[in-house]
Amino acid sequence: MKKFENENYISEDITEYADSLMDESEKTNDIKDLEFIENDLKSAEDHSVYEDEPTNKINYRTIGHIALIAVFVILVGVIAYKIANFGKLITQEEIFADGEGEYSDNFDNMIPILVDNQIVKQKPANELKILAFGNNPFADGKGTKDNVLSMVEEMTGATIYNCALPDTFSACQTKYIAVHNGDNPYNIFTPYWMTMLANDTANTYRGFYKEVIEELGDKSPEGADKVFEILESIDLSQIDVIVYCYDATDYLMGHKMYSDDDTADFTTYNGNFESAIKIVKAVNPNIRIIVMGPPYAFSDKKDKNGNYISSDITRYGQDVLSTYAVKLYQTCVTECVTFVDNMYVDINEDTAKDYLIDNLHLNSKGKKVLADRFVYALTYFDNE
Repeated sequence: MKKFENENYISEDITEYADSLMDESEKTNDIKDLEFIENDLKSAEDHSVYEDEPTNKINYRTIGHIALIAVFVILVGVIAYKIANFGKLITQEEIFADGEGEYSDNFDNMIPILVDNQIVKQKPANELKILAFGNNPFADGKGTKDNVLSMVEEMTGATIYNCALPDTFSACQTKYIAVHNGDNPYNIFTPYWMTMLANDTANTYRGFYKEVIEELGDKSPEGADKVFEILESIDLSQIDVIVYCYDATDYLMGHKMYSDDDTADFTTYNGNFESAIKIVKAVNPNIRIIVMGPPYAFSDKKDKNGNYISSDITRYGQDVLSTYAVKLYQTCVTECVTFVDNMYVDINEDTAKDYLIDNLHLNSKGKKVLADRFVYALTYFDNE
């Protein structure tokens, strides 16, 4: 039994000794592994230094990424600014912070008398007989020196029959001129019907005119009776020039400007002028036709400071006032008659306050400008 115990004791000693040897081996192996890893890292470090030298070399890929990020940030900022300021109303002072603009061009279209595509020389200005149709620009101050056509007579010596009537318009509101059945009696004072009446040698329509002014009574335009007397006595064969000048009333009233289906539709602004022009040409091709474009006018709306708002911002009907003027210019070009631009020359949005009493009507200074413009067109071919 004792022998057995000794053998067991020896066995335990051997086991402990074996374990100790194993621990030493493992420790030795661990040390060797650490030394190997340390040497490997040192070698890698030395190799990295060698590969990356010089250490201050530029990393172009990083710079490219930074540049792209900067561009993206700027783009986002610009888009955000545009969105924040979209539709922002700016003042006249901001628009003209660097000074007022200049109107270096206009829509003047000077056409002489053309018969069979041949130019017919016009009489001297002092021998001319002129028939004038229109509303306030020609009607205001009628019979006084403070009237556009009175100024023209004084400057040229021409004889002018002034048939302009105040507060009338250019586009018929219906196709009829009677005062019954809801028809607008002021239709008869438009360019088309006034031209028809001037050519009404058979008195087919003059009875309607007389009926209208009788029915209207005090609501009839000032001077309508006198105009009727002129129309009864006029002989178009003796007339050298017919001139039309209607202001921005149609724009302010929102009247229809034109029709793509019928350019001569006299219930539209353009169509009424076109129809009137065709009548004159058919009756007497030796009459020179001059159409004065509407003088510049503001809308009748005001901003918070009490100033009238631009007619290029406010729309009542089909479009803004400048489009009415441009469309009328196009009609005159098509019909080969003279068009005088009064929208982009002396009286324009920048200067209008100096020439208007309100948003629409001309003061004395404005009337003189319009008279000069008419004389300019009237005598344009005198020296040729």
